[in-house]
Order: sequence, then C-alpha cells, then structure tokens
Amino acid sequence: MSGSKKRKSSKPASPHYSEGIGVGLPEHNRVVGYVRVSTDDQNLEMQIRALIKAGVKPDDIYSDKLSGGTLKRSGLRDALNDCRSGDILVVWKLDRLARSLKDLIDLFEALEADGIELRSLHEQIDTTTPIGKFMFHLTGALAEFEKSLISFRTSEGMKVAREKGQKFGPAPKFGAKEVKQAIKMLKSGKTVPDVAQHFSVSRQLIYPKVLAATGGKKLWEPKVKARKGRKR
Repeated sequence: MSGSKKRKSSKPASPHYSEGIGVGLPEHNRVVGYVRVSTDDQNLEMQIRALIKAGVKPDDIYSDKLSGGTLKRSGLRDALNDCRSGDILVVWKLDRLARSLKDLIDLFEALEADGIELRSLHEQIDTTTPIGKFMFHLTGALAEFEKSLISFRTSEGMKVAREKGQKFGPAPKFGAKEVKQAIKMLKSGKTVPDVAQHFSVSRQLIYPKVLAATGGKKLWEPKVKARKGRKR
C-alpha cells in the first residue's frame, strides 16, 4: 500500500476527471481502496485494516496524509487512475474522499459516468445496488437540506436581533484618533449623543474613553432632574 505507487496504464484520459478515470474499458470487477488522514501525526492503520477486511488487497490501497479540502491529492489521483469500468472504489468513510459536499457529489458523478462504483464502509453505502445509489443521493440531499436550514435559521435569527436593535459586523472603531476628535467636538458644545451619532458608536463607549483621555474630567453637562414644587 502506498500513496505514491505508480502503475503503468494504457487508459485514455477521462473527460470527467482531470487526472483520468478509465472510460469504455472491459469490466474488471476489482476493488481499489483509498484511505486518508489529515496530518502526518495521524495513523492510517485502522482504515487500512477495515478495507482489507472488506476484501481490498493491500497492494490496491492508496493513501494520502493531506486535508480533504482539495481533490488535488497524489494518492487519490493514483487510486482513480487505477480504477477501470466495473471496478469498485472503497473508502472507510465518505469524508475520506472529500470534505466538501459539492466535491463529493462531483466525484461520484464522475465515477458513475465512467462505470466505477463507490462503496463506503462506515455509511454502508454501496452504489453497486440500486438502494446504494439511492442512499448516496439521499445522504447528499439531506446534507444540503440541513445546510439550507442552518442558513435559514441564521438569517431569521439575525433578522429578529436587528429588530431588537442588535448590530452585526466588526466592532466600531473608536481609537485614540477618534477620542481626540470627540473631545474637540464636546469642547465646542456638541453633546454626547451628537458625538455618538457622528462616530456610529454607543454613548456607553464614549464616556469611559473620554474620561480616560482627560484624566477624569467630564466634558458634558450633567443631567439635571427637575424638582417638584412644594405645595403651600
């Protein structure tokens, strides 16, 4: 088993996959395995044992120690190049092939177009059967549906929060330069609400910043509570 194993092949390049998957070749009914971990510190042994138990020969297992965020992996490329029409690509889990749902579906469609089946041991998906094909598409559809639900819930939650006055985005900038400008504005007679509106910040942010810059000196008029007149 090797991620860099090279095999001579007379297969023509596939239009469905940039590195070439067998097209129009006689059925071989071989099983080709692929295993992946994200870093060199992680171990492939558990996945390899599972694939061998499932009937994949050790010499037909390809590996990568790279992130699943890209399909440009030498081990995956070699595994796909070794597959021919009628063969089965076996993985321990679907996320060993790709992290992105779009990449996974694109890869499956390329395999399907070239007559190559897919078997995932963990999810018990086997596209050699009609129910297996259905389960794969259903899994992808459910994942896409859940993604849409999360997006909808997030947007609805943000909408409600905005209606309650909550603001989103990066924290407003009110650094030393803005504090100096605010002090000038207050000294010229502007009110704290005027300054807050000018810098698009809350009044609660202005008070401590200005007090810290002026050594505790208040530059605004204190609120005067109206006294109720005494009854005579």
